[in-house]
Amino acid sequence: MTAKKILTNPENILTNVREFIENNQLELAINTLEQACKSFPKEPSFFNLLAQLSLQNKKLDNGISLLKQSLHINPKQPLVMFDLGIALSLNNELDEAVIFFDQSIELEPKDLKVYIRKAMTLRKSNRLKESIDCYQKIIALKPDYIDAYINKAELLYMIGNLEESLCLYQQAIKVDIENADLRIRCAKILNKLGQVDEALSFYHKSIEMQPKGSVGYKGLGYIYKALRKYDQSYLYLKKAIDINPDYEVYSNLGQLCCQMGNYKEGIIYYDKANTFEKGKAEAYSLKAYAQIAEGQMSEAILSFDQAIENEADYTFTFGERLYWKNSICEWADYKHDLHLIDLMIKNKKCISVPLALCSFIDNPETQKVGAELFAHQRFQSNNSLGSINKYPKNKKIKIGYFSGDFRDHPVAYLVTELFEKHDKSKFEVFAFSFSEGIKKSKTRIRVEKPFDEFIDVANLSDRDVALLAREKKIDIAIDLGGYTKSARPGIFAMRAAPIQINYLGYSGTTGTNYIDYIFSDRFIIPKELQKYYTEKIIYLPKCFFPNEEKITLGKKIFSRESEGLPEKDFIFCCFNNSWKITPSIFKLWIKLLSNVPRSVLWFPGFSKETKNNLRSECIKLGIDQNRLIFSTSEKLREDYYTKIKLADIFLDSFPYGAHTTASDFLRVGVPVVTLRGSSFVSRIASSLLINLNLSELITTTELHYESLAIKLATNPKYLKEVKAKLIKNINSSTIFNPTQYAKSIELSYIQVYDRHHDFLQPDHIEAI
Repeated sequence: MTAKKILTNPENILTNVREFIENNQLELAINTLEQACKSFPKEPSFFNLLAQLSLQNKKLDNGISLLKQSLHINPKQPLVMFDLGIALSLNNELDEAVIFFDQSIELEPKDLKVYIRKAMTLRKSNRLKESIDCYQKIIALKPDYIDAYINKAELLYMIGNLEESLCLYQQAIKVDIENADLRIRCAKILNKLGQVDEALSFYHKSIEMQPKGSVGYKGLGYIYKALRKYDQSYLYLKKAIDINPDYEVYSNLGQLCCQMGNYKEGIIYYDKANTFEKGKAEAYSLKAYAQIAEGQMSEAILSFDQAIENEADYTFTFGERLYWKNSICEWADYKHDLHLIDLMIKNKKCISVPLALCSFIDNPETQKVGAELFAHQRFQSNNSLGSINKYPKNKKIKIGYFSGDFRDHPVAYLVTELFEKHDKSKFEVFAFSFSEGIKKSKTRIRVEKPFDEFIDVANLSDRDVALLAREKKIDIAIDLGGYTKSARPGIFAMRAAPIQINYLGYSGTTGTNYIDYIFSDRFIIPKELQKYYTEKIIYLPKCFFPNEEKITLGKKIFSRESEGLPEKDFIFCCFNNSWKITPSIFKLWIKLLSNVPRSVLWFPGFSKETKNNLRSECIKLGIDQNRLIFSTSEKLREDYYTKIKLADIFLDSFPYGAHTTASDFLRVGVPVVTLRGSSFVSRIASSLLINLNLSELITTTELHYESLAIKLATNPKYLKEVKAKLIKNINSSTIFNPTQYAKSIELSYIQVYDRHHDFLQPDHIEAI
């Protein structure tokens, strides 16, 4: 049989071409069809069949051309329009594909498959609302078509219409009552909407229907974890693992164990998570935090290294690595890493958490960008509780203080007297405490007493805490944590109160749109630096930093000999946390030791690793390591006050300077030499000194810092004069007057409260 004979009859041609195809003689089939198209240019069937062969061979452009030729011959071919739409969609010519689907529908308005393809193409082209409408038409044509319900619900979810998405899934359940997956989808949305009990019910039902499916157990585990019901969460996540081990569950089990204080078990689960390819950077990073909690600092840094190796710019890990390396004073590549962090922040990379960033870079603009990136990534504004109501204006303003540090902690030491001094005729004061496992120490017992209500919310979720604050109709919520270790920013992201203020615990901008104000003073945030804070500034008239009215010295006797300090040498000291010590400030301190031969540098009781690293740096810089002396910690705060009186002067760190520690040393009569920077954390000691009329102890350059410290160390007369002035001014200064301080704070509360009730937006406030 020859091609020439075949071409004499169109029906024969089609018959034989199909035989060629069945016998896998595709080349002969194509050649025959090409000849047929030339011989019979007005016969669309040849073009259609040749187009199908081209599309099968992934020759999209040729197939599309042939189908268009077929439609040119005969425009009323709905199936050809359908095929052309599919081909165009595969070729990413999405808008044109939709046009041909529409043309096909005009001719065959009840052809379900065309609507389905059109809806898929609209979704692919991100024309989501049109795709939603198309799926609705599919449902109208075939009310029992489950996939249409599911796809429409997915699209509604994508555009943020959670309620309608949920409603559609619930309709789908009525169509397919035995579908466990639909209940899981409902549960996820219910949880997101804050309808937690309903979500739990749907997950439990899905497990009844599908006991060997892991997704329902995972969902329950995650919800109970968020609710801080850790035992239940652990139970369900373990069941999920038994059914289907995966990265996500292992990672969550690791987090859960760490939240429960079981860091060793947490590390085991993170290691199991690392057996999966997915998410290794995250698992290594989380493992590092667990190792830190276990005191395994070197191992933690190695885990951070592994996280970065898997994903160079994994969220916040690079900055965290530098921070924790700095905490043990391990400074290899410090300058290089710092340069990279600065560069990446400028390029809007989520490279460092705000607290860490404050410890390396004295630049409020960079700190603001870093805080905004962090807030956007971790703690975006959450409107799941809806807009907060404007409460009726009452005689008493309800103030809520939120903290995980109502315990033996600097925050509690500093603000307890403020709580005690609040005017209860004007204010109703609440504490929301999320400290876990707190013992009833003297500090805790004292801090609880001044409040009208002291509420332990450690076991409540962020959502439940915010809801509780709303139920109590708290007018002003004070966040005493910010981005510190024990903080819960998620509470404020949900709006616990109509007015929210950042105070004391975290000294910097939160970078959020839901924290309305930050407390400061005119020195710490001068007018020209306001733009680097997302909050409006509440300016207190003196130093923003609260202080106790009186301190009590311990009865324990300390001597230079008992503390391993030389009897006659000059004692420089810095009792700041080790992570505040940078290579540049340490080098400056070593220069002081070099210029003051009979002097030592006294530190608190750092870890063994930190001590060894500082001693090594000392040797590198040409100074006897024995001139570094490390203290032991005291259980009683009173004894700590007595001990630190042994120091001659306190050397402040930079850029993250002393806060409570600066106040402590000044209170016992030890001068503080500080280097003033531009950021909040570098200006607190300076603010204290200004208010003590001791601005001569504030320096603005490293050279100035060095010369002042040397002058104090080598000029006994000058040092004596400074100490005498310090003691005199402490006794007369208003910054150690909690009663006056409380009045200033309360005035600011009244001002922001009145602004709110006058329908005015937050603005900078002078609490005069």
